[in-house]
Amino acid sequence: NNCLVGIKLGTPLKNLKEKLPDLEITIENMSDEDVLKTNQTITISDGETTFTYTITVQGDVDGDGLVGATDYVKIKNYIMEYLLLY
Repeated sequence: NNCLVGIKLGTPLKNLKEKLPDLEITIENMSDEDVLKTNQTITISDGETTFTYTITVQGDVDGDGLVGATDYVKIKNYIMEYLLLY
């Protein structure tokens, strides 16, 4: 479903680039030192083919690159709304 998953919380872009040295990896308006966040769009190219994915960082529900109270509240609200519907 075009999602890039399995990224650990707090991973900077440079770490991903180091693990995939033969690929060109870009995220708009992001330096190599910035931390990857949920819902960022990442472009990966091998020189011939370009792929675009949405990043999903486990626990980072609100897309700020951290796991905190707002992530908990969003998950809790989602579960409670689901339970009320069923």
